Amino acid sequence: MRIETAGDRDITQPSSAPHSHTSSRLALIALLVAYVALAVDFSITMPILESSDENWHEAAVWTIASGGGLPVLRTADKGKLLVPAQEAGQPPLYYLIEAAATWMLHEPNPATVEMPSPNPDIGIPSRSNWHKNLFVHTNAESFPWHGLPLAVHIHRFISILFGALALTVLWNLARISLKESISGAALAVSLVAFNPMFVFITSSVDNDSLAILLGTIILFLLARVLMRRAVTTVDTLLLGFSLGLATLTKLSVASLGLPTAVVLARQAWRQRSWRALARWYVLVAIPVVALTGWWFARNWVLYGDPLGLTKFVALAGGRSTPLSFQELLKELPGIWIGFWGVLGAYDVLLPAWQYTVYDVLAALSGVGLAFILYSHLTGRRRLEFGGSAEHITLLAASLVLEFLLLIRWTASTEASSGRLLYPVIGSAAVLLSSGLLTFLRRGGGLAVAVLSSLLAAITLADLPLAILPAYATPVLVRASSGPTGQYLDWHYGNLELRSVQLPQSALRPGDRFLVGLDWMATGPITQNLMVSVRAFDPTGKDATAGVRQNDAFPGGGKVLTSRWPVGYELIDHVPVRLSEHLTTPVPVFLQVIVYPVGEPSSPLVARAPSGVPVNPATVGRVIVEQPGAARTPEPLGVSFASTLVLVRARLTPAVVLPGGTLHTQVVWYAKRHPAADYTVFVHVGPPTKPPLAQKDSPPLDGAFPTTQWLAHETVTDDITVPIPSALPPGTYPVSLGVYVSRTGQRLTLANGQSLVSLGNVTVGMVK
Repeated sequence: MRIETAGDRDITQPSSAPHSHTSSRLALIALLVAYVALAVDFSITMPILESSDENWHEAAVWTIASGGGLPVLRTADKGKLLVPAQEAGQPPLYYLIEAAATWMLHEPNPATVEMPSPNPDIGIPSRSNWHKNLFVHTNAESFPWHGLPLAVHIHRFISILFGALALTVLWNLARISLKESISGAALAVSLVAFNPMFVFITSSVDNDSLAILLGTIILFLLARVLMRRAVTTVDTLLLGFSLGLATLTKLSVASLGLPTAVVLARQAWRQRSWRALARWYVLVAIPVVALTGWWFARNWVLYGDPLGLTKFVALAGGRSTPLSFQELLKELPGIWIGFWGVLGAYDVLLPAWQYTVYDVLAALSGVGLAFILYSHLTGRRRLEFGGSAEHITLLAASLVLEFLLLIRWTASTEASSGRLLYPVIGSAAVLLSSGLLTFLRRGGGLAVAVLSSLLAAITLADLPLAILPAYATPVLVRASSGPTGQYLDWHYGNLELRSVQLPQSALRPGDRFLVGLDWMATGPITQNLMVSVRAFDPTGKDATAGVRQNDAFPGGGKVLTSRWPVGYELIDHVPVRLSEHLTTPVPVFLQVIVYPVGEPSSPLVARAPSGVPVNPATVGRVIVEQPGAARTPEPLGVSFASTLVLVRARLTPAVVLPGGTLHTQVVWYAKRHPAADYTVFVHVGPPTKPPLAQKDSPPLDGAFPTTQWLAHETVTDDITVPIPSALPPGTYPVSLGVYVSRTGQRLTLANGQSLVSLGNVTVGMVK
């Protein structure tokens, strides 16, 4: 079988060779089968309601199917799950079709079936697989499906059908635009069918699948009109009905009304008949108005806005101030990766190398398109595989128009992604294909087949590399004989924290690290419990200021403790991100808090094996240093009992008023792990006499006892010494010492003394 290369024949002379038609059909069927197989795999693998906005789309379908009529935008729904929320403002055609497909199933209300998982780590693309799920999923969703899972999968399969139909129309659009090239059409379809984001969206409950189909149909109809000299009544009516249905699916597709007007004007200019243009416009407008007029009137009545966008944006998340040009430029990389694939609730990234593959393909295509344009402008031999100039212009203009609308949307809302270009993804595919064919021409159909197979394999790899790790349910196993990590054996009711694992090396401000928690159910747990790992500096200040909470069900938000079998354990890894503004070096203390879901102010008491309450429930600490900080500072020769080294000390201010405060900042270095708790004292006055002013305190006012220090650890402490108001003006020596807190025994220096001179402070006179 011979697969033709691009430009094998001219558009004006379509081949009627049987083997050519057979090749075309077989190539299209092979691509459709591969796409459907991928999409079904994505649909079955992805837990229900976890795809981008799927829970809101499904709630809109349920509202209609249950007899509630069309959903309405409600301010109270903002931020809620399992309600239509902002999707209530979407045109209803997709939801009406989906509701009609399952209305006899009596689909249960999703809000009464699904268990939300609080505080999911979503909306920020990352490769962390911790808590990407919006809901807790159980075996009730497994095959054979019934109830809500059955309805969702039926709705997903209908979306897949729309995706397959869109690819079929794209094939014909590419054949028209690329001179009947089978290779060009196959490549264009492959660039869409094996785009991970396209597969993901069209295997979800999402109105984009129907919007893509209708947008591609409109582009195909316009391309066909350009191919002909005459515009028939059927052409205009088909355009009108397609535009009307597209507008009734997603407002952004209505932008194709502008290319429609331009193409019809172009044909009228060819015929030198403006009367014909007026007639065509009327024939297009009639079905558009008939199909959509009622929708715009409804919006006007409900929201005082025919488009309903004001309230839609308020629910979706509008920006308080539009983005500047510089800020918009920073959004472009996110738009680009969003075109190829950011899965889940816009939070699961593909492997980094995969984006590189798409970058290379786009760059090669850009070079190829530039070569085609150069050849065309310089009058050199025309590259047939570049396609018709009018068709390429149509596709490029429609893509640019949709991109400008996306930029406008990005500037005013926080709900932006490259997939919003998908109503004209056919334009992007044909243009990319046209550019790439300049490099694949000599390889012919074989080169296209190899590239298509590679793209399909890459997309298939996203199942084990991206989706499965993000949504896999942790496995509970029978408890082992001995826990790993630092042994604790703390009990939060019947939930036992057997051990904890913390980073052993120093961290930096802003670092993200994992805290390993070994949990086991020692008895039945009737409540669903949340786990939170919190970080504090020695003063008790939150060390993760400004960072979202990690409070979640165990197992990254995926395990309900009420269903936890007795005697089974789970090794959990909870992420903690440090504040970028920590003053270093500093120890950060970690506490594990457990509380019933929805009751963060009523935590369970942690109890040691003896039954004694552990309060606070501090499981350990990590050391935070600045990048490049020396782990072993150079001692100044001032060492107490060969354990604590006074690295430096600074007195401020140089002059203190009576009744004021002297600040003493000291930096300690532990040569070894201190065996006892020590108290540091600062005395003002002659060392041989009773102090005139003094401050005795364990390090950091008792927040960081020396028995918690590690060997080779550096600790900074600020000691404040109150100056008596009756202290006469003058200059006084300041000295520092250390003693054992329990006994009062002073630690000695190498010279046998127990005091270190820190210099002098001047007490001034109050004028």
